[in-house]
Amino acid sequence: MPLQGHGVHTYEHLRAVAAAYYASGNPKLKTALDKFLLKISNTTSPSGGPIGDEWIRSRNANATNTGYEYCSIVELMNSYAALFQKTAEISFGDKVEHMFFNAAQGARDSQHSCIAYLKTDNSFQMTGGQNFDTLETKQTRYKYSPAHQDAAVCCAPNAGRATPYYVQNMWMTDKDGLIATLLGPCEVSTQWSNQSVKIIESTNYPNNFNFQFTITTESPITFALKIRKPDWATEFTTIEKYKEANGFMIFEREWNGTQKIEISFTPKVVKHRDQNGEVYFKYGPHVLAHPIKSTFTALKKFPLDNFADYRYTATQPTVYQFLNSELKAHQNPDSLSFETTMHNTSTQQADKITLVPMRQTILRQVSFQQKQ
Repeated sequence: MPLQGHGVHTYEHLRAVAAAYYASGNPKLKTALDKFLLKISNTTSPSGGPIGDEWIRSRNANATNTGYEYCSIVELMNSYAALFQKTAEISFGDKVEHMFFNAAQGARDSQHSCIAYLKTDNSFQMTGGQNFDTLETKQTRYKYSPAHQDAAVCCAPNAGRATPYYVQNMWMTDKDGLIATLLGPCEVSTQWSNQSVKIIESTNYPNNFNFQFTITTESPITFALKIRKPDWATEFTTIEKYKEANGFMIFEREWNGTQKIEISFTPKVVKHRDQNGEVYFKYGPHVLAHPIKSTFTALKKFPLDNFADYRYTATQPTVYQFLNSELKAHQNPDSLSFETTMHNTSTQQADKITLVPMRQTILRQVSFQQKQ
């Protein structure tokens, strides 16, 4: 039976099933957990955003027609992080990063201090109701607000937990040593074998893909530093001696004083198809989107400066279809911008369009039907 219930609570309850299985070892609970995860995969859009608008109601994800609540993003991220901690399976780390950089960042307003209560991957308007839906006149959740008082004040504070949840799961330990589980700039100070260890992870990830780990110990100590290799990182370089196991790069040695490890991952543009057969693109951790030009209107202003509810309307609403054209990187490789040619369904012409990381967009098209 497909998932039915309230999205946020469904994804939150994944942690309960996982905890019950790993505490008991009951094989029936393992079967339940595996089936639960499979059903969740059917509810997730290209960005990783899971259906939560508000009820799942046996639906499969659709980049245009099924929305996800910000609370659903946060709770499923947290559940995947808990499973990563329990299993050491890197696929759960990949899911957390994927959701954080795409669904979570893509549902915040990059121009104002507010977030979307509900959001779709393909977002053609944010005026209260869902894309092209004129029947639900009382819907207000598809807009940007710092509070969403007219719906429920849950998503705004939960959005404030997304980054702390990510940060608290960036480092873990096992019997061999320390593990960089989720990637990004950070600093960790901890103990290993009763000795102090400090690691600084220097990077501009996800804006680029170069990492420097600076490891400092008070005295000689041996442990393994494990670094999760993202699922998209099929090519990488480092001059350090390492081995690979279970998706981790493992640097095991005696650490003394301050030592550095540098790694560079090389992403590629990869074409994917969602469960509806629509095409979307990834570049490293980024789901790419065509940004749609829009205008915004402040609906309600709050007593604090620069805090308001906003709606966004497309200036030239257009839906594109895929023409089998390749994506070409912008001349500036640091721009994370790509160009391709798509079929304009309004003019019936081929247009050259730009794709950027969806986290940089408000209105956008992420997935594209194949032009017949």
